[in-house]
Formats: sequence, C-alpha cells, structure tokens
Amino acid sequence: MKNENESQLLSADQQKAQLIKEILIRHIFQQRPPTLDQLARKINMNRRKMEEVFERRYGKSVYRYFLDIKMKRILRYVHENKLSLKEIAEKFSYSDQSALTV
Repeated sequence: MKNENESQLLSADQQKAQLIKEILIRHIFQQRPPTLDQLARKINMNRRKMEEVFERRYGKSVYRYFLDIKMKRILRYVHENKLSLKEIAEKFSYSDQSALTV
C-alpha cells in the first residue's frame, strides 16, 4: 500500500514538474521567467519542494532549465538566418544584440 501511494505522489510530482516546464516555455520570449515563488503558487506547492521536484525530473534548476531552452531557441533562430541578430534580441526581450554575443 505504501509503495502504491509513493507511486501516485511521484506521478503527481512529475505532472507538476511538467506544468512548470510548460509555464517556462510560454515565457520563453520574455527576458525573465516567473519567479520561483510565482511558479510555486501557480502549481500550489511549497517553493523548496517545487525546486526539488523539478530538479529531480529534469536534472537542473528551474532557472538553468529556462536559460538552456531559451538559448537553444535563440540558436535555432540564428541558424535559420531568417532574422538579424538585432531582431532576434528584440524578439527575446533583450535591450540590444550585445546580450547575445560572446
């Protein structure tokens, strides 16, 4: 019985981690994602538990995950050559293209 309850909790945790991921993706064109406190409130979970659940599911912190998916999307835009670097920076809410250069 205990293992069955643990499986259900893990499944619920995985669903919440997936929901966080979806929220982050919806904010990909904004400079910053919702704060951790805002995310925790949206999924009705305490912040520390939310961070643990997310990191267990995706292997990185919420903020690191957001930056990684954002940079992958930016790189895709760069490789497609459909927009200038300035236009890509604007699309992703950066004040100027120097934010995208190394």
